[in-house]
Amino acid sequence: MPFRIVWPVFVVLGMAASAGGQVVQQPRVIHIVPLQIQGTVAGVRPGGIMVTSAAKETWALKIPPQANVKITGTAEPDVLRAGMYVHFIASIDKRRNRVVDKVDRLTIFTPSLARGTVLGARYPGQQPAAGDNQKPAAQEEIFEIRGRLASLRRGRMTVHVPNRYFKPVLKAELAEDPAIAVDLSNYSLASPGDKIAAQGRQAGERMIEAMEVTIQLAKPLSNQRKRPKRRVAKPSAQQPSKEPKGRQPFEVAEQTEKDKEEKQGEEKEPQPGAPPQPDAAEKPPAQGDRTAQLTQLLEPQAVGAGAMQVTLNGVPHVFTACKQVPSNELTQKFGQPTQIFPANGSLPVGPGGAQQNVQWQLWIYDPVKLFVDKTGKTRYFSVAKQ
Repeated sequence: MPFRIVWPVFVVLGMAASAGGQVVQQPRVIHIVPLQIQGTVAGVRPGGIMVTSAAKETWALKIPPQANVKITGTAEPDVLRAGMYVHFIASIDKRRNRVVDKVDRLTIFTPSLARGTVLGARYPGQQPAAGDNQKPAAQEEIFEIRGRLASLRRGRMTVHVPNRYFKPVLKAELAEDPAIAVDLSNYSLASPGDKIAAQGRQAGERMIEAMEVTIQLAKPLSNQRKRPKRRVAKPSAQQPSKEPKGRQPFEVAEQTEKDKEEKQGEEKEPQPGAPPQPDAAEKPPAQGDRTAQLTQLLEPQAVGAGAMQVTLNGVPHVFTACKQVPSNELTQKFGQPTQIFPANGSLPVGPGGAQQNVQWQLWIYDPVKLFVDKTGKTRYFSVAKQ
């Protein structure tokens, strides 16, 4: 993956040093790593993508606006239009403000300061020295161009390129069949069958809120994709489907208010693999009540020698052993946790308190935080001070 975050969680065995001079053991580290998934795009709609994983499992990928998205592939010339950003290398006639030869290779891209894809003209392979205001003497020179496509008509394009070497309005002509690469960040351009890799935090049953998404297009982008012919339905005495027209085969955890109103009063069938949902009369309790009910259910032990001090994002938390309750019982009573993180490391959970490598999960029901072991049962409990 091109981007990886490791969230270190420092675990101190025993409690902090007391007034009596109790010795504190050295911290041990658990790595909270982003959940990763690879597979193919199964469907796209605003807010996310449905992914079929390599293990043939279906996952919902929620993509917030702050996620880092990168789409690569190729495109047909018919996708070019005014307003797009183009990148190419060419010989420029600075006096006439024209590209000398026809442009036979270019990239449509999304400008990004973080990626260094900002608009302008520079020499290929290097950045001109800051403060150098002297223009080269040669009339024609090769430049790397990144600009906004202001107009395109019959293969002739005008590109707006802010720079100090020539006028910002650059004229160019496309070759008959140019090679066009794609380096974009608009995930709505993805289609079923495209390869996808993502990482982020688990936001529910088979649902990931993405931090990083990379998509490789399986086919070139084109505005002339053939639409499948509609099949005329034969008259039937069967009851017509209640499914709204135009709905895509994509399921997300959060329905819109409009969907909620349309579904009100109808029975909801559970999705395959999803945990049982609470009945309408058994809605998840409010945060204050939930904390009290979780504490009552899990019966955490009093703080003592078996407790662990864990620092999460710079804030210390004391975890104590608790009753081992199946995680699906928690989701039935309290709904899905607000966050789930895989946790890998060494903890004193072996026989006689011996260190043992674990692959657990950190479940967060703010302000309650839980360690869930690989069998799906709760092991340690913490509640943040309010």
